[in-house]
Amino acid sequence: MGICAGAIVASTQFRFTKNAPSPLGQGWLNLYEEMTSGPGCIGENYPLAGRPTWQETVRACELKDQNKTSLGKFFWDLGPHFNPKHPKQTVVANYLEGQPAIVSTQYGCGSVVLSGVHPEIVCGSSCHPEIQQLPVFEELSKSRKQQETVFTSLCTHARLPLKDSPPESL
Repeated sequence: MGICAGAIVASTQFRFTKNAPSPLGQGWLNLYEEMTSGPGCIGENYPLAGRPTWQETVRACELKDQNKTSLGKFFWDLGPHFNPKHPKQTVVANYLEGQPAIVSTQYGCGSVVLSGVHPEIVCGSSCHPEIQQLPVFEELSKSRKQQETVFTSLCTHARLPLKDSPPESL
């Protein structure tokens, strides 16, 4: 599972679309055979002088499934969107604007799940204190149950072990 910058690293190529130190780059893992695009930047280039910190760029980002049903709001910090073209690539969730936010693809005998949002950040009382202080925390915490369901489902799809039994699907 690749989340945010991890999704960029897993891709064959990436393109930063705004305020980017590098407009086009090569991915490192090549697990996702398409271009990944996004407004952010990764590694030592984030944050650069004069650019906002992660605390200033975080948003509550609503996702929708393929039937345009809301999946709730998720922690987003300049994460990418995807451009699936291969039949083995599945769009799991979209941003409200319609770009794919979470995708899945087969790789070897397994599967890869990539996400532009942070489904692993479930906003509740046990959330990291820095996240609890963000202006968007209250808005994000209203989608806590949906966040848990989506993350559990993604872990199941990626065959990652879980403590509790997961829901059957999104």
